Amino acid sequence: MKKVLLTIVLIIALLAVACALTNPSKEKHIDAIQEAYMGNLDSKSLDFLDGKSLTKIVLKGTLDYKSYGVCSTGRILDKDVSFGILGHVFVVDKKN
Repeated sequence: MKKVLLTIVLIIALLAVACALTNPSKEKHIDAIQEAYMGNLDSKSLDFLDGKSLTKIVLKGTLDYKSYGVCSTGRILDKDVSFGILGHVFVVDKKN
């Protein structure tokens, strides 16, 4: 019984370390949000601007990034827009 418990604790500890080491940065959240939403913008309406640079500037100023050690979240105007864990960022459903 002790070996089983020790094995479970060791697996949980290794998973926590892996999550902490691969926790996505604010930049990764911005890139994922940008990729998810850029398809909705009309590229002709942004001919005089570089749309990617503009959205990156806006997101850097408005994204509220929180790191919880093993995972991270991104919020804009008190709404969750992204969740990151194990090096991946998932963008919340755009309809919410």
